[in-house]
Amino acid sequence: MEIEDNMELEHHDTVAFVLIQTKLGAANKVAEQLSALEQVRWAVVAMGGDCDVIAAVRVPDNAALGDFVIEQIETMEGIKNPATPQTLVMGSYYKEALRGRNDFP
Repeated sequence: MEIEDNMELEHHDTVAFVLIQTKLGAANKVAEQLSALEQVRWAVVAMGGDCDVIAAVRVPDNAALGDFVIEQIETMEGIKNPATPQTLVMGSYYKEALRGRNDFP
C-alpha cells in the first residue's frame, strides 16, 4: 500500500526518555510514582548503569517537556539530585499515516 502524494503525517507529540538517579532504595517508589503521571507512558527500574529509573514521557511539545521535568520529576521525593535528570528528546512523534498507529511511548 502506498501513501498518496497529498497525504500528510499528523504531528502528534514530543517523546523523550528521562534518565533519573534516585536515592538509595527509592528506585521502585520513584518508578511507581512516575507511572501514575499522565505524561509518563512507562517507567522502569534500570538494572545497572548511571541511572536508576528510565521513564518514557510524551507531551505536546518541547516547552511542555521542560515544564514537566522541572515541575513534576525534579520535585519528586526520592530523586537523588533534582538538577540532574538527563533527557533524551526523541523529537516529534508522527502517527503512521495509513494504519493510524499510536502505540509508541
